[in-house]
Amino acid sequence: ANAPATTTRQTTGTGGTQDRPDPHFRNCKEATAAGYGPYYKDRHEEYHYYNDVDKDGVACDPQDLK
Repeated sequence: ANAPATTTRQTTGTGGTQDRPDPHFRNCKEATAAGYGPYYKDRHEEYHYYNDVDKDGVACDPQDLK
């Protein structure tokens, strides 16, 4: 069974934030292209769904997309 989507607080282009469900993308590249992430260890449960390439406690940050 698929896990239910969670709500992630995201920064908007206008400097505000909003809650919206994270649909659990296949990888960080897809998540960030759709405007999600980055995900912080011990702060976002989505952190564990994605690969933290540089092991800095932040998944889907720009360094992970290189």
